[in-house]
Amino acid sequence: FIEAISNDIVNWDKLKKVMKNGGVTYADTDILTTDEAIEVQETNHAKFISGANLCINLTDARRVFPFYNPPGARGEDTFLSTCLSERKVLRVPCYTFHDGFSTYNHLLEGVLPIKLKFIKADNEKITTRFYKACIGWIRYKPLLLYITQPDSYEEKIKEMREQLKETLPKICAYFGMPEFMNVLAELDKYHKNVKKHHHEFLETQRLWAKVMVHFAKP
Repeated sequence: FIEAISNDIVNWDKLKKVMKNGGVTYADTDILTTDEAIEVQETNHAKFISGANLCINLTDARRVFPFYNPPGARGEDTFLSTCLSERKVLRVPCYTFHDGFSTYNHLLEGVLPIKLKFIKADNEKITTRFYKACIGWIRYKPLLLYITQPDSYEEKIKEMREQLKETLPKICAYFGMPEFMNVLAELDKYHKNVKKHHHEFLETQRLWAKVMVHFAKP
């Protein structure tokens, strides 16, 4: 299931490491103590970025690309990363704390947790959030594959479909939510519309560039 919905951030290798650490990603001391930025290299037509801790150079707005994601999908930062072939992307040594379930309400007041609360998928709020995340992930994966792996796109979609057919009944049973079967339907829907979404992606860039040129005029 994880392989089927995997993306640039969520994949089985990363999840296994997190699971070994009790569900927590710990900061690397070497990163915290260095002041050296590292240039991000391009892989599969993309330079990896993360929307949670992203800084964009706005000195020349004409060099900035717009965010885009297919309707109702996630991944706007991922699609931005596919536009950066001619841009310099730097990984700066810092971390962000992702409060994914809005558990720590006083972070902005400087109150930091000493211990992290255990998140267990045993209530509707948690499982529903995971379900919605899965829907958002599966909705953007067809376009991501279409852009980054065009030569093997159809093969990848077929592989995803088979993986989901095998694993979704087990996911539904585990969480007690038959709605998870919708993940496969959403894959088929967004696969069917991938060319339309790709056109919208390119058109968004074209219109954005036109607007930026207008505002750049003295």
